[in-house]
Amino acid sequence: MSLFLKLLKYDIEYTKKYWKYSVPFYISYLLDVAVFLLMNYLLKQLVDSAISGELHNVIFYTAFFLLSVTSRFVLVFLGDYISDLYKKAVELDLALRIVERRVEGPSHPPGEVLSRVTADLENAVYAIATPLWLFFVVGDVAAVALFAYWLQPLSLPLILPFAALYAVLMKRVGPRLLDARSREREAYGGWFKRLKEAVEGAHSLHRLGLRRAPKLLTDATATYFAKFKKFTLYSRSIDYLLQAPAQVGPNFVFAVALLLALQGQGTVGDAVALRNSLNGLFLPIGHLMSTVGSFYVMASSFLRVEPLLRSAQPRVVRGAVAYLRDAVFSYDNGVVVEVVGEVAVEEGDFVWVRGPSGAGKSTLAKALCGLVEPAGGVAVAAVDCVYVGNDDYLFDATVYENIDLWEGRPRGDVEWAAAAAGVDFPLDKRCGEGGRELSEGQRQRVLIARALLRRPRLLVLDEATSGLDKELETKVLQAVRQAAKAVVVVSHRDSPAQYSNKIVEVREGRAYMVTVNKGVGGDSSAQR
Repeated sequence: MSLFLKLLKYDIEYTKKYWKYSVPFYISYLLDVAVFLLMNYLLKQLVDSAISGELHNVIFYTAFFLLSVTSRFVLVFLGDYISDLYKKAVELDLALRIVERRVEGPSHPPGEVLSRVTADLENAVYAIATPLWLFFVVGDVAAVALFAYWLQPLSLPLILPFAALYAVLMKRVGPRLLDARSREREAYGGWFKRLKEAVEGAHSLHRLGLRRAPKLLTDATATYFAKFKKFTLYSRSIDYLLQAPAQVGPNFVFAVALLLALQGQGTVGDAVALRNSLNGLFLPIGHLMSTVGSFYVMASSFLRVEPLLRSAQPRVVRGAVAYLRDAVFSYDNGVVVEVVGEVAVEEGDFVWVRGPSGAGKSTLAKALCGLVEPAGGVAVAAVDCVYVGNDDYLFDATVYENIDLWEGRPRGDVEWAAAAAGVDFPLDKRCGEGGRELSEGQRQRVLIARALLRRPRLLVLDEATSGLDKELETKVLQAVRQAAKAVVVVSHRDSPAQYSNKIVEVREGRAYMVTVNKGVGGDSSAQR
């Protein structure tokens, strides 16, 4: 029930947000039900008039019957069209929310996010739309059932066994379908991940002389197909079970109604209208059953998508300066960094973080910006901190757009940031997807310009100048030192040494501050 209420909450939220689609859809649905009942009443009168030879009534009821059929066709078209627009609007909105949550705090790998969006998002939308839809479908079934009862009171008892049989089957098969769907989606995610890796690493395999898909992909393919077969068996079984009551029920009741008409209990018009009504009754019942049956599938997709809609911002304390004391941090790759004593970054500081690869320098740098939650100790992240990593992304747009990020900042500010970062190539040059149209050094300068444009209180550069030559790196560091109030540079090179008043050493997962006694640009002596 908690899942249903959660879906209902989303459903109401989007019904209000996109009322221009949702309200017309529900109105068209209600009108369609009303016209359907009127159409069957006219059909009853038409058949009875034809049997009794009342020509004028036949012409009259025929005209209005055809008009009702045409009206219903138009209403169904409008309902389907508006419904498609509504569901697509919700789907796109959910996709934007997922991206926004990932921007707030990336807690899921990109491949996992993409696989869930491509494989589960559409089904998640159907799950969200289910609660209110069920209310209307139940109302539709009730209205048609009452009309059928008015035509022939025995019709409802005759239909109930079909519905009861389906309910029993659904109770048995439904949970298995949910489990099979969950396993199938999990296997799909694993297959998609391996497919993505194989596509991105294909050039490396080719260079090694390999000409076949890697075994990890073929194994994942076999696993996914096995799970898919099991899920499809359950899914198709339910689909065909749904067709049985819809085909047998109305014709069975029609035959009984004709026998009753021969005995004077009703008319042939009643029987014909009853059959047509029950066909219409089983349409919403089919929708209802299909919705209930598919709900297990859709709910599984929603449960996979819903975590992506929750904010994953690290819970950190922020202050005017970055301050760490005996703090412990761990990150995605499992690297653990323990701060020995204190590490503080204040206004005017230029801090060089050094140490061997894999020691935890990046984890420490992210901690200063509040991108990593502390597992212990005291950790205060800097307010208004910008972190620039070597893995930061450039969009398939111009250099100018990648610096401004479509925020509409003054052009003069963008040009200043570009010049400060040493961007000496045209701002209208396209970067390509991920920046592949740029050299490594060009890409890094665009990333630094992007950060400088935000004029942060603390700027953290994590190996963000590794692609620059010595001379250009020196110029960029000089500009960064003048533009930002405080700077932290993570680098294997010793270029930052001439500007640093503090050095943080990171080795074997332990970080400690080094006191530097020097003048800016002069020789330094460091003491631990």
